[in-house]
Amino acid sequence: NVLAQLMHPDDFNIYLKQTFPQYMHLADDQLLVHEFRMKDKRGEWHWLLAKESVYQRNEQNLPKQIFGVASDINERKKAEQNIIVANEMLEQAEEQAMLGSWEFDVLKQQGRWSKQMFRLFGLPLSETPPDFSEFLGLIHPDDRHLVKAALDDMAAGKNPESHLFRTNPELLDLKYLMPSWFAQKDNNGATVRFSGTAYDITRQYLAERQIIGEKELSDTIINTLPGIFCLYNQQGKFYRWNKNFEIVSGYTEAEIEKMHPLDFFQQSEKEMLAKKIINVFSNKEESAEVSFLSKSGDRTPYFFTGISIDYHGELCLMSIGIDVSERIKAQEEIRQATEQLRQLTVHLQRIREEERKRIGREIHDELGQQLTAIKMDVAWIDKKTPAEAEQVKLKLKNIITLLDSSNLSIRKILNELRMGILEHQTIEEALRWQARQFSDNTGIPVEFNTPGPITNTDEATATCLFRVFQESLTNITRYAKAKKVITWLTQDQHFIKLSIEDDGIGFDPSLLKTTKSFGILGMNERVASLNGVFNLTTAPGKGTHIEVRIPVHLV
Repeated sequence: NVLAQLMHPDDFNIYLKQTFPQYMHLADDQLLVHEFRMKDKRGEWHWLLAKESVYQRNEQNLPKQIFGVASDINERKKAEQNIIVANEMLEQAEEQAMLGSWEFDVLKQQGRWSKQMFRLFGLPLSETPPDFSEFLGLIHPDDRHLVKAALDDMAAGKNPESHLFRTNPELLDLKYLMPSWFAQKDNNGATVRFSGTAYDITRQYLAERQIIGEKELSDTIINTLPGIFCLYNQQGKFYRWNKNFEIVSGYTEAEIEKMHPLDFFQQSEKEMLAKKIINVFSNKEESAEVSFLSKSGDRTPYFFTGISIDYHGELCLMSIGIDVSERIKAQEEIRQATEQLRQLTVHLQRIREEERKRIGREIHDELGQQLTAIKMDVAWIDKKTPAEAEQVKLKLKNIITLLDSSNLSIRKILNELRMGILEHQTIEEALRWQARQFSDNTGIPVEFNTPGPITNTDEATATCLFRVFQESLTNITRYAKAKKVITWLTQDQHFIKLSIEDDGIGFDPSLLKTTKSFGILGMNERVASLNGVFNLTTAPGKGTHIEVRIPVHLV
């Protein structure tokens, strides 16, 4: 019980399960050595080293009393922990620096590799490094003589020079390694230990080779660039440019040498370009679309990209410009085509609305009147038919019922076609009527809010708002599974706004890019034709919110 109170719980469990049973098999001349943590008066844990032996045995020759002494090894444990932490930090540093280390004890003929050393050569971690022949097999065949010479120098007590060598690409990925070699001697001058490091400089080496290749860039390569190329320092002195630069600018080589980069641009763009040049020399990449000014005064739109590079030890700006005349021309053509399509859309919508009105009038004037006349004739026949002809009178009543149903269908079709309600009522009244019709047909309540007065709108705006409202309610009926719809119709100094929000299932906005969203696209185009703004917000499970804003000055 005393041990349980003073000994660390983890160590006490080990004591009960492992240490205590060993007492039963302990000989008189044997010592049982174990380590554990004990709590002092201040409640702090101290590591102790215990050495115990059998002091007295019972009649069965089993240990009866144990005698032991314990020494404080707390400092040793701290030192061991510090060594573990230091080794872990060293391993992390080697891994981050891609630096492996090794050593070989000449007297013991034993070697050791760090973990990173195994990684550099693509080998699994092991307590034993590869032998000399295996190690040489990991070296590029053309570089093995360098490694052999270095090892021979160390064997002779010399610290050899470091020469870059490559790994064997047939066995592992090609790497470029920079070694360091050290030979340690004893007091008698005999070599007792070899050690060294291997530093993976593959990235640096390849980067240096790339930089060298870039510095060796020839005028022939530069002149194959499709645009204009130039290179100048922070004072604006040109060092290099391609032939296309001379052709586009119209200046000779001698003239360009005396000019400043800003001389090739119009005055209105120089301040902006000067700031971008400063940014580039501050290790930032910049780009600009400006007009390149030729000697003859012609201006050609170019897109320039500039980056800072080290050119023969001096910070310079390298710029490449691409002629974007064709792109700007194409953009203008697309803009004009888009505007024409929008105008065509407006025209088609106007024609469609007029055609709806015409068809609606014809249905009302022709079909509606004909159905009314037929109903009157059938009613006359029914009146003249004797009561005894029950089956005939029943059929006549069925005909009258069908005619009444047809009249209701015609009125519904007429409302969809020509929106006659807008001819006699305001947009607010028309929308309220449409909301009531929707609720009557679907059972979904519509909360319609108009906090302020709505001034009279022109036909185009009223038609747009009404059609958007109709389409929105149709979509709610088909897809939303909503339980409630909230609508706001408001007006301020700048816009008339219509908001329709439902609490339905919503949908993924990415579906707006598919062919199933023509109804929404149609609403968007209808609003855009009046220079309005159409916004749709939705997400699965979060309902759908549509907001329309149409400028007041068009009303």
